Amino acid sequence: MVKMECKLCHKEVGEKRFKPHLKKYHIDFFENENAIIVFTIKNRLCLTDSDIENIKNDYKTESIKSITEKYKLPYRSTEELLRASGIKIKSISDSLLLKSVREKVDNTNILKYGFKNVSQNGEIKNKKKETFLEHYGVDNIFKTEKFKKELNEMMLYRYGQLRIGNPEKTSENWYNRTQEERDEIIQKTINTKLQFTDEKKLEIIEKYKQTISEWSEEKRDEIYKKVSDYQKNKWNLLSKEEKNLLMKRLHNGNKSKLEERVQQILNEWSISYIRQFSFNKLYLYDFFFVKSNIILEVNGDFWHGNPMFYDKNDIVKLPGNKITLAKDIWKKDLKKRKSAEKKGYKIVYIWEYEIKKLNDEELEFLMHKRINDI
Repeated sequence: MVKMECKLCHKEVGEKRFKPHLKKYHIDFFENENAIIVFTIKNRLCLTDSDIENIKNDYKTESIKSITEKYKLPYRSTEELLRASGIKIKSISDSLLLKSVREKVDNTNILKYGFKNVSQNGEIKNKKKETFLEHYGVDNIFKTEKFKKELNEMMLYRYGQLRIGNPEKTSENWYNRTQEERDEIIQKTINTKLQFTDEKKLEIIEKYKQTISEWSEEKRDEIYKKVSDYQKNKWNLLSKEEKNLLMKRLHNGNKSKLEERVQQILNEWSISYIRQFSFNKLYLYDFFFVKSNIILEVNGDFWHGNPMFYDKNDIVKLPGNKITLAKDIWKKDLKKRKSAEKKGYKIVYIWEYEIKKLNDEELEFLMHKRINDI
């Protein structure tokens, strides 16, 4: 029988009798039952107070399984220790939201199936389709109105609301709000995106591009039409004032701030330039240097489909009911460039992502280098 030394009376007690021993002889030393459990596990596993604090802190960002591997502890004892310490045990769903767990799951899926999402594996995808066809008559369960209805009923019963991804719920939530509430939501969304690191933005973009690249031509056409129809309906539901406000924000907001930073540097250089220059009334160019044949264009990543973030067949959802592909935006920009080059102009490009990641000195250096290298 494994024996443990009681740190309170220095007697050796059998492992199974340790907790009863504490209750019988040292009950006044503990505040409650949980304190006895923590003390028992601490002695049994030879943990220090510092170890327990580290385990509790690690559990904020890790799963119990990760902690047991890290500290070489039994799973059940670790769970019992956390629970007795007043920490709520995460459900499987909660654990899957942790970055450390997601990375492990992703790595396992890549190793076994070749994809982070097992549903992207051709064999798994076909099996799911066959199962759906056999049981529901469709290759995707969300294509059945019966399933969507049952899912909504279940959400209402359990949580008192429709699922977040439900179009009816989304429309109801948005269009029943006041303009002030909508503006607040938009601002919160903007603030959230502004907090994204460059790594987070690239991660989102890469995930999006990976998804798009795996679509068949039929799937791409189907999604293209759905997105187009959705955007048209959404645009048509807006009032005239909302449409004008949205267009104003999109056209004059972010890009003008980017141009202002560039303009400030040009002013410091004491260069004569024309802003919003045109030589043929067909195109407007951001900056034209009067004493040379150089045009400087400040390109927004979204409006010009930055090739760093968009593949040629990626869908770009423009305001209103306009849906286009990145390659179509590139064709228009190429025509604009060739139009200027035919007249003897040379064009320098600065991209939004470059401006945002550089401080003023670094941006000035980049502009100077691009202009000199042309």
